[in-house]
Amino acid sequence: MAFVRFAARDPGGANVLASVAAELEGRGPFRFDVWTMPRATPVFARLGVPTREFPEDVGPPALRERWADPRPDALVTATSHYPGFEPPLWALARAEGCPSLAMLDSWVNLDQRFRDGRPDYVGYIDDAQADALRAMGFPDARLVHTGHPWLSAQVRASVPSPARPPAADPLHVLFVSEPIASDVAAGVNAPFGFDEFDAFALLHSVCAERARSGRRIALRVRFHPYEQPDAFLARAAGLPPVPGLSFSAVPGSEPAQHSLVEADLVTGIGSMMLLEAFVVGRPVVSLQPRTIRGDVFVGGQRGITPTIEDPSRAAETLGPLLDGLAARAELVHRQRAFLDAIRADLTSALVPWLEGHAAKGERG
Repeated sequence: MAFVRFAARDPGGANVLASVAAELEGRGPFRFDVWTMPRATPVFARLGVPTREFPEDVGPPALRERWADPRPDALVTATSHYPGFEPPLWALARAEGCPSLAMLDSWVNLDQRFRDGRPDYVGYIDDAQADALRAMGFPDARLVHTGHPWLSAQVRASVPSPARPPAADPLHVLFVSEPIASDVAAGVNAPFGFDEFDAFALLHSVCAERARSGRRIALRVRFHPYEQPDAFLARAAGLPPVPGLSFSAVPGSEPAQHSLVEADLVTGIGSMMLLEAFVVGRPVVSLQPRTIRGDVFVGGQRGITPTIEDPSRAAETLGPLLDGLAARAELVHRQRAFLDAIRADLTSALVPWLEGHAAKGERG
């Protein structure tokens, strides 16, 4: 029976691998273990999958020390644009003659995910992403169409939540933040031309104008697991108060789905949580004021959701969605078509890869 090691640093990548691990558990000629860093561990714990957790400052020697306990026949990892975990494991696997496959959970930051090394194979989400990987030098023979198992599982299991009643007052608007400022400062991401607070401030200005016209709006911010919210909240405290417009931060303990279901409109930059909003049937707008990187949200790249790059057009784009249920419903319909096009099975591409590669080192 072949032994497979899964490894993930970040929650997004952990979602993908945990979906696959849960599907494989008890099935087929495979056993597996799971290596994580602290932010990924809870994802597997929610599914009852035990992990071996490593600290965020773990180095290659510590990974090498544990590698043969037990020795895997194949390595399947997530990818992260933060350093120090998956790339050293790819190198270690290669040195040990163990095939590695890295499954992508996002459409953005591909160059950062592979700047410190490359796996033997890459699991891509869709054809457009495969083209991007080819442009980076990955040959077709090293690409495996694994889809997005976590998102597919969410779609398969979900029943979109009904929109809140048209007369609901106030209107609930959620902003999904990301640690852009700190990532750029640390050199783990390229400059965007804006940061998370710039995006939020643009949303706040449009909501403030609507509130001055008599529309009551409750604006909430949900912070990313890697984000330290103090700097954001300090800047938000300097925004002028506007009657009819309230502002609050979502408690970290609040489930993501609850935050989304309670929203009439979901906004952000390019977070995976925006795609979670697709799943529960909430309209999404991406805010990327004066971006120097082009559109970083896949919904905008595919022409499905609005992306606001020109601040002078923010009110024109957001206004109908803030004011009208019909505009929000039409956007939700377009988003659903995007979900329907993503590969719906969880393991049909991965299992043949494992059978063809892990089985070569099968020890019985």
